[in-house]
Amino acid sequence: MLAALLAAGIQALHGRQQQRLLEATALVSEFGLASKDLSQGFLHLNLSAGPDSPWQREQGLALMRQALDAYRHSAARLDPGLASVTALSPLVEELASLVERSMAAPEPADETALRLPMRLAMYRLTQAATRLDDEVRRQLEAIAQDAALARGVGIGLTLALLALVTAVLLRSQQLLARGVGELQGREALQRETEQARDEVARLTEAVEQSPCGVVICGLDGTIEYVNRQFTRITGYPESEARGQRMNLLKSGRTDPAVYAALWDTLRAGGTWTGELVNRRRDGEVYVDATLAAPLRQTDGRISHYLSVHQDATSRKRIEAELERHRHHLEELVEARTRALQQATTAQRESDLFARAIATNLGSAIGYWDRGLRLRFANPSFRRWFLGSVDGDPIGRHIEDLMPPAMVASQRPAIERVLAGEASRWDYERHEPDGRRRHYLTQRVPDRRDGEVRGYFVFSADVTELKEAERRLQELNEALTDARDRAEEANRTKSRFVANMSHEIRTPMNAIIGMTHLLLRDVAEPVQRERLRKVADAAHHLLDLVNDVLDLSKIEAGKLTLERVGFSLEELVARSLALVTERAREKQLELVVDLRGAPARLEGDPTRLSQALLNLLGNAVKFTAQGHVLLRIAPEPATPATGGAPGAAPLLRFEVCDTGIGIAPERLDQLFVAFAQADASTSRRYGGTGLGLAITRQIAELMGGTIGVHSEPGLGSRFWFTARLAPQAPPAATAHELQGLRALVVDDLPDARLALVGLLRDQGLRPASLR
Repeated sequence: MLAALLAAGIQALHGRQQQRLLEATALVSEFGLASKDLSQGFLHLNLSAGPDSPWQREQGLALMRQALDAYRHSAARLDPGLASVTALSPLVEELASLVERSMAAPEPADETALRLPMRLAMYRLTQAATRLDDEVRRQLEAIAQDAALARGVGIGLTLALLALVTAVLLRSQQLLARGVGELQGREALQRETEQARDEVARLTEAVEQSPCGVVICGLDGTIEYVNRQFTRITGYPESEARGQRMNLLKSGRTDPAVYAALWDTLRAGGTWTGELVNRRRDGEVYVDATLAAPLRQTDGRISHYLSVHQDATSRKRIEAELERHRHHLEELVEARTRALQQATTAQRESDLFARAIATNLGSAIGYWDRGLRLRFANPSFRRWFLGSVDGDPIGRHIEDLMPPAMVASQRPAIERVLAGEASRWDYERHEPDGRRRHYLTQRVPDRRDGEVRGYFVFSADVTELKEAERRLQELNEALTDARDRAEEANRTKSRFVANMSHEIRTPMNAIIGMTHLLLRDVAEPVQRERLRKVADAAHHLLDLVNDVLDLSKIEAGKLTLERVGFSLEELVARSLALVTERAREKQLELVVDLRGAPARLEGDPTRLSQALLNLLGNAVKFTAQGHVLLRIAPEPATPATGGAPGAAPLLRFEVCDTGIGIAPERLDQLFVAFAQADASTSRRYGGTGLGLAITRQIAELMGGTIGVHSEPGLGSRFWFTARLAPQAPPAATAHELQGLRALVVDDLPDARLALVGLLRDQGLRPASLR
């Protein structure tokens, strides 16, 4: 019982000490990371020794302050029983005091004087952290040795108890043998036997309560005795284990050479210690710390083997976890070191790059801190604003670098920018060479961590830009004047054309009227033919005059649209009537498709008829055979064609023909006044090129657009859209054909579709055949 209690106490003490020192190891590793940050901050501080690096200094001091806070936090959590902890805290506070003094230094020279004491304090702090790390590691090693000693003490006590048991058993056997031979000392023999039996019982109970598993086996490895702890470790009860060989615990994971060394040592009479990977009764694999030794009789002969077992799985797991933790911390330190090195390199390259840009930039760049001391100035800034200053301007106050009057005039703007408000202004000044230069200057606050640390000054010479703006303004004024003169000339031309058109149309109407009267009175065929040609020429000339008059009205902005109700079917009939005769002469079929179109509309029927007549007249003119199709239908509503809220819907007017077609490169010129597809077309078919231009203007006045699709030899499709409000049609009256079936036969598909739609609108049920 005493051995069990002693071993358990030693193991509990070892566990608590090991847990505390594991926590100390993690905190010491945090010291390593803090030391890296401290070194990185001091490196930034050293890089700020140049005259143009105010940001390096602030970044380095902030990083050092962060590292010292980490030192304080970790030291407060360490075990005060560690000797090195007491020496660490004063060094942390000493270095923190130097950092605070450096941050508050008003002059760069004062800050530089603190660098050497700061370096010495950092060295002493690093040495103290190293000593603390060594102390923690030594105590961990001592605890590991104590744990091994505790296990040895427990095993030694167990072996001593087993030796006593064996001696008592032998003594009992001797007494019994002597009692058989000596009948006269029977009473004394009985007393000694009872005492030996009691002593054996006590010692056996002590072995049964041992914290280690105990096994006694024969020379062939057959188990003859196991204690209760062996059953708890392996799961094999004594009744099941007795008579089995020791290999019932084998898992197959221990090197066979280990077993060979164990048995060689036992057969040679030695003691073997080591670790075996065994398997419990339930199949679980565990680590068995084993001590095996031979048991000798009084004559020195080995009769049995004794083995003591301890489950070392938890201890191995803790050791493995500690090793993994140590490796993980080392990897973290290495990764942090690499990251800091990369960040330092990137920061250095970024600073060099930014400085190279600022140095070589043509604009002036400067930086003033909150104390109005100059911390950075590129060559342009020094040349433009500090040209007369002697010595190095970096670190000097603004009143030492600029005239008092200039500082006083800029004081309100400086106070605003230090309050976080950016400003921008341009000014003009006279250079020493007598030239006037224009400068555009900006003050931009430097905000960091919610605080304005200072402000940047950016100034650019914009003299050339100002001169270009002046020339551009003069050019714009000249262009505006030229535009006004051109518009006035165009209006004058339009008024002249309108007046001339009226003057020409009056006698032309007289010519047409007199020709008509002569045609009624003259009977001779040759004269009648000549009069018809005069009438045709007069009508053509009148159409030309009307087109020119309409174009001049549109260009002058005097063409206004009517807004009256009209029948779409009647408008189409009037337009077709004017081209029917020419279509009949060419044997062309005219097809009208009004499916889906409203019966009545509100708009300008005269201008709409004019636009339709232009498209229909061109289609008949340029088509030698085939057909001409007029299709009118609502334009599908899309975001592009929806128009303003409440606008009338778009109606699409489309004229298709099977004529000569138009080359793609000529399509862009079709809707330009006085332009035609090509000169040969004009010579062959005639015309002025005004019809499509007038149609485009009418479509745009009606809120629509115009377009064309054409291929040479395959015909053309001209279309335009117009916003026309539909009117309610008159009430339909039933007629006797409604509901009847009708058959439509036509060789032209477009004609069949148009007729089918017309009949369906009238209430019939049409079908079509070719």
